[in-house]
Amino acid sequence: TARWLELLIRDAVLENGTFPDIDLQYNTLSVFGNSVVQTPASMIAEDQQTPAFGNETGSQLAMSRTLHASLQERLPQLGSDQVSEKQAWYSIEPIKLSPQECRLFHHFVKHVSQWIDLFEPKKPFSTFVPHLAVSFGSDLTPSDANDSVRYYYKTLHYSQEAMRYDTYKVSLELLAISIIISTYEMLDGSSTDWERHLKGVFWIQRSQVIHGDSGGLRQGVWWAWLCQDIWAAFREERKPLTFWRPTRSFDALDPSELAARSVYLFAQVVSFCSREEMEDDRHDFASRVSKADALLEKWSDWRGHLTVEFEALPVSTDSKDAFPPIWVNPPAFGVALQLYYCALTLISLHRPRIGGIDAYLEQKGTLKQGIMMVCGIASNLTDFASGVMSSQCVFIGKLIQQIALGSLSGTDFASSAGMSVEDAGQRDAVLKLLENCRARTGWPVKSLGDELSLIWQRFDKSSE
Repeated sequence: TARWLELLIRDAVLENGTFPDIDLQYNTLSVFGNSVVQTPASMIAEDQQTPAFGNETGSQLAMSRTLHASLQERLPQLGSDQVSEKQAWYSIEPIKLSPQECRLFHHFVKHVSQWIDLFEPKKPFSTFVPHLAVSFGSDLTPSDANDSVRYYYKTLHYSQEAMRYDTYKVSLELLAISIIISTYEMLDGSSTDWERHLKGVFWIQRSQVIHGDSGGLRQGVWWAWLCQDIWAAFREERKPLTFWRPTRSFDALDPSELAARSVYLFAQVVSFCSREEMEDDRHDFASRVSKADALLEKWSDWRGHLTVEFEALPVSTDSKDAFPPIWVNPPAFGVALQLYYCALTLISLHRPRIGGIDAYLEQKGTLKQGIMMVCGIASNLTDFASGVMSSQCVFIGKLIQQIALGSLSGTDFASSAGMSVEDAGQRDAVLKLLENCRARTGWPVKSLGDELSLIWQRFDKSSE
């Protein structure tokens, strides 16, 4: 983990020049200064008139009253040596923010955290993580775009220094900071740094055996990381990094967990479409068909377990709509269905076709239904939380027709997410959907609509 932070700092210096002139306020033992507000553990400690992070007996007593992961992680059992060490980087004093910092903090809690929490009904990044938030005690007040880079440097530096402490290496603070940094790199549009960071978060999680059923904040971090990694993997034509294999069947999942499981299943589809898998199966036709059919069976099983909450609700339509709106509430369930239809599309495109004209017509029907459903759901999603993943699904859906028509090789699926709609009105509607998502979320820095327009221009020119 420490090596990963060193690489991030080195890359940031190479990209942005010298290390910013920041007062790191490094005069005291406390690396983070006034890092957090009081946690339940510290409150129990004070009630019992013991030092911060309380005696072990109080923690054990709290632990004995609950087996819930979310509460257990808030009331960790620490030995006396660990308590003493943690005091070096963790403070119970309330954070103090400048007015400008308060505005940024509120924006994170009310908006950015919603992306991260999309598939977590307990919303830990908008409820719990703000209470873990760290104040660096800096006089820096952000006023332009470069100040965000300075905060980024500062976060990397302090995290690197805190890695001296074993309690920090396995802390919730490190997990929260790691995914927040990853989100920043996603917003910043630096694919190299983001890719490296996703791998770093992967190794942090793997070393602690954190996965989609870990419970509490750890589970929330894992799902947020996977949502980011499947997009990066799609763009890089690689396999997602996840090693986890769920042990609970669909029968054991509640509706929110079923929605989240769609992300995991989609990661398997991205892996199936990766350059590595396509190369491995290049001469093994039967293996390719078998893998595609296995994925389709998993998705069919998932679809068969969906509850009434995943069904579309009534919504007014207009005959002029290029994509009739489809209202699925809550938005995360709508995104889950978008992932489902994107998955069917990708599998159809990358599964060897057998059966001549009948198979072709079946594939064409799958592709048409997929784009109508993905864009129909997107047209009715106006919330902040779903904007990023919904726009990704809309963009992914665009590759359909180019590959189906054979204008691009099947292995070039990520760099050429081409024309999946023939009608000019549908093209305009797709671009509008992408720009609406971008206006709500600020992501991505480089417009997906602009990228798609260039691809369409190339396709039209080659078709002349």
